[in-house]
Amino acid sequence: MTFSDDHELAHLVAPDGQEALLVGGGLARSALVTVGGEQVGIVGATTPALARLAKTGGINVMPGADAGVDALADIIQREVDALTGRGINKVILLAHMQQIAIEKELATRLSDVDIIVAGGSNTILADATDRLRPGDESTGAYPLLLESAVDEPVLLVNSDGDYRYLGRLVVDFDREGVALPESVDPYVSGAFATDRQGGQEFAGRPIPEVSRIVASLRRVLGGRESNLFGNTSVYLAGARRDVRTQETNLGNLTADANLWAARQFDPEVAVSLKNGGGIRDSIGLLVQPPGATDPSDVLFQPPPANPETGRREGDISQFDLEGVLRFNNGLVILPLTVQQLVEVIEHTIGFDKVGHATVGRFPQVGGTRFSFDPTAPSGERIRSLAIVDYRGAVIDRVVELGALTGDPGRRIKMVTLDFLANRGDDYPFPLPNSGRIDLSGEQGQPNPHDHAVEDPNGNGILDGPDLTDPGLADFASPGTEQDALAEYLAFFHGESPFGLAETPSLEDRRIQNLGIPGKQDSVLE
Repeated sequence: MTFSDDHELAHLVAPDGQEALLVGGGLARSALVTVGGEQVGIVGATTPALARLAKTGGINVMPGADAGVDALADIIQREVDALTGRGINKVILLAHMQQIAIEKELATRLSDVDIIVAGGSNTILADATDRLRPGDESTGAYPLLLESAVDEPVLLVNSDGDYRYLGRLVVDFDREGVALPESVDPYVSGAFATDRQGGQEFAGRPIPEVSRIVASLRRVLGGRESNLFGNTSVYLAGARRDVRTQETNLGNLTADANLWAARQFDPEVAVSLKNGGGIRDSIGLLVQPPGATDPSDVLFQPPPANPETGRREGDISQFDLEGVLRFNNGLVILPLTVQQLVEVIEHTIGFDKVGHATVGRFPQVGGTRFSFDPTAPSGERIRSLAIVDYRGAVIDRVVELGALTGDPGRRIKMVTLDFLANRGDDYPFPLPNSGRIDLSGEQGQPNPHDHAVEDPNGNGILDGPDLTDPGLADFASPGTEQDALAEYLAFFHGESPFGLAETPSLEDRRIQNLGIPGKQDSVLE
């Protein structure tokens, strides 16, 4: 990618292939680190789909999202060749492709890359000597051993996100700079849990500079941890493998919060929709009972008490909300026809292996429920879809037996995220939309495809914030999803804890996957 067109980042661009210490907070495609007197090349690459997944401003992402792995490999290979042409014979690729399958494909297409550090997929690779956190399972060896385009070994490593593991790979190279897989000791290399036990296992002499940073962070995070909004008596499921494949109680909670916030401004808003990829963490604690080794024995508990910050068991803090909704997108009210509503919902489930593949556009919804057949062609999967009131009673039967009912032009109002309304994750929302209302204002909204959205409702001006603020939370801007969830929790669950536990996907009510054995369509009941 190039940064020269982004006024916020252009001044940070540094020459490629320098010693990393000289880059010093700059941006470069590659750098060098010196280890034991030998130079090692480092090349960075992120997913070509970045512009569809995040707000990229003026950054130019290459190749295009639809270009394919070969085009991506060609760009990376040019940077690798620039290093090897200078005599660098050991190269590490830092890749953030979101799906580890892409990094595996890159390994076989590239030459002279020895190690790939994968990222973004939260795939846990570990060997038999690694102790994993409760509920976690390894999906492959650490490292995975693959072959390059010239039949040389490539070692691929990956660990879970959010600093839950520290990955370590110690490997030898031969005189030609080829990695020696047989040199990897599983007792030295692997994924190491960063929990309290792991910290004790790796305890050493504190580094003063690091200790000062830790103390500063503790003060900041302690303030956020003591700012409390509501309570839950159950674990709130927000793990990537859950929110991108099925309905979850946390997905329902935040979708309902957005719907409630939108209705403070316009009581006619009927449906809430957000992408599962926008939920970045769970709220609660996983506990492995003493002596238990079966993952099914793991206990899912509400957030623990923290006497140092005044937090009681089950309390939900500002820190929790910021961790779950890290992008803090603005809320947008959109008028849609029911035909457009169906097209949008079809898009949310219109990818291969829906219900299994962890794709970020998978939905979490409020004010509606639907069923789908994952084996049907994309665009024809919805079997039933209904608009429901706050009690769950059907007020509009939109789709029955796979067919749209009634006038396809009848209109409903939806609240969604500005990222999606601006066609992030390729959502097919109309843009501009004359009836669109941006509750956090229209100023400075990037578009994942066109860099910027000017006047998304097309009225000729950049509208400011447009909302009714309950005023129960003030750490996030009104009209954003963090503020909506904080306000909702404070209003409804300040005294009465949220108590709807996560259920197996077979029992899901709002998003019903008819590909699950035994699942019956109950949308219209």
